[in-house]
Amino acid sequence: PDNWFFGYQQVKKHPRIQAEYLQVTKESFRGNLHFFLSHYLQFRGVDVIFITSSLHFNLILAKQFGLLCKQKWIFLNLDLISKLKQSNGLLKAVKLADKIVSPSQTQNEFLFSRGVRKSSLEFIHFGVDKKFYQPLLSQNDDSIVLAVGRDAGRDYETLLKAMVGLKERAIIMCRSRNMKHLAVNLPNNVELINEATPLATRQYYQHALISVVPSYDSNKVQGSDCSGQTVILESMAYGRPVIATRKAWLEDYFIEDQHLIVVEPENPVALRKAIESLSADQRLRESLIGEGRKLIESQFNSEVMGQQITQVILNIVLRNT
Repeated sequence: PDNWFFGYQQVKKHPRIQAEYLQVTKESFRGNLHFFLSHYLQFRGVDVIFITSSLHFNLILAKQFGLLCKQKWIFLNLDLISKLKQSNGLLKAVKLADKIVSPSQTQNEFLFSRGVRKSSLEFIHFGVDKKFYQPLLSQNDDSIVLAVGRDAGRDYETLLKAMVGLKERAIIMCRSRNMKHLAVNLPNNVELINEATPLATRQYYQHALISVVPSYDSNKVQGSDCSGQTVILESMAYGRPVIATRKAWLEDYFIEDQHLIVVEPENPVALRKAIESLSADQRLRESLIGEGRKLIESQFNSEVMGQQITQVILNIVLRNT
C-alpha cells in the first residue's frame, strides 16, 4: 500500500521532481555513519534530503562539519514528542532542519515549545492507499472485534479487561513485544495473532464487526506520537466502524460520534460499553462507515499526502532559486 511509503510515489510522479529512494537497513550510529559515507557523493548532487525516521535525523549534524550545507533538509516527524520527552539529545539535530513535516498540529505545538522555529514547521494530514483499502463485504456473523497494530503505544491490557464477559469475540493482531503479559490474563473470548502482511490482514477485517484501536494515555512516553493513526484510517477505508482511545491528534481529523467513537484512555468500563453499544446499533455502524469512507476518498489518502509533501519540497526549493 502507498501509505507504507508515506505517499512518496506521488512525489516521484511530479514532472518537476527527480527522486530516488534509499533504504537504511542498519538502524544504529555505526549503520548511519556507513550509510552516510556510502552515499555522500550522491547526497552532494541533490537539492533536498528528505528523512523519514527520527533514527536517522542525526545525519544532519554533518552540517556542523561544513558538509551538505547547501542541501535543504526535510524531516517527516512520526515520534519526536516521544523521543524528546525521553531525551533532548535529538533536539540539536531537529533544530537544524529546514522543514519538519508532522501529521498533527499537536506535534508542531510541542516542537515550538522546545524552541524549534515556527517557520520550519509544516502540518499535513496522514493518508492511506484508498485503492488498496477498499470497502469489504461484511462477513461478521461472529461479531468479531478486531484490534490491529504493532505500535508500542497500544494499550491492549485495557481491551482485555473490557472483553471480560462480553458475547463478542476479539482478535488482537500485533507483534510479540505487544503480547508481553497479555497471555497471562487472556479471556476465553480473546485470541492473540502475530502481525501479518496487508493482504493477510485484509481477511481479518472482512470478518470484523468493529475495529478497536486502544492506546495509552498521551502522558505515557512510548510509541509514535499519533499512535493508532494508520490503523484507524485503514479501518475506515475498509468500511469498518472504529472505536478509539481519545488522543489529541484525533481533533485534526475527526468529529467525535460522526466519524468514530472515542473513549477515555485506560478505561475498560467505558470501552466495554462502547463495544456493546456499537455492536447492537446497526444504524450507527452504517453511519460511521459511510462518513469514514468519505474522509478517505476526499482527504486522508496517500495521493493527497504525497501532493502535500510535493508542495513542501517545491516551495523550499523554489524559494531559494
